Amino acid sequence: MEAGNQPLNQALKGVGTPRLARGDKLHHKFAVIDNKTVITGSFYWSPSAAHTNDENLLVIHLLQLAKHFTREMDRL
Repeated sequence: MEAGNQPLNQALKGVGTPRLARGDKLHHKFAVIDNKTVITGSFYWSPSAAHTNDENLLVIHLLQLAKHFTREMDRL
């Protein structure tokens, strides 16, 4: 583990995905962790993104921002 890493106290049971209307595409790339941390950026969460592409990934610890992202996921 990296120095200063704070792993989850309890492992996640799964990752939610929105139900989209047929033909719709989802281009959002974000996750909200523990209702207070947002992970977002160009990173596509694929092997290519991790090992080949130039990608960015932001981890933001801000409760109010997490609420906005959660509302968007619920909307989707």
